[in-house]
Amino acid sequence: MRNTGLGTSIGLVAVGAILAWAVTYEMAAIDVNMVGIILFAVGLLGIAVTLAATSTSQRTVIRQDREVLVSPEQVQPRQAQPTHAQPTHAQPTQAQPIQQQEVRQG
Repeated sequence: MRNTGLGTSIGLVAVGAILAWAVTYEMAAIDVNMVGIILFAVGLLGIAVTLAATSTSQRTVIRQDREVLVSPEQVQPRQAQPTHAQPTHAQPTQAQPIQQQEVRQG
């Protein structure tokens, strides 16, 4: 909701500025430049209201720390790791050459 208000307000400012200072078209019934100034002012007011509402709103804080209670029956003892493990070395294998196939041209 807040991002929509800010985006709409910025859009109003842009359209208002274009109508107020870039459009030279004149109509008998409507002053296009005055409409642009009004839209520009409404957009600036919307930006101010949106930013004020955003800065005073409460933020949601999610706590990541929590206590987990486990009964002693559910806890499994860890197996002790051997401290002097003998490294196992596999014998390297020799690469076998790829057999080439004879290509017959017909």
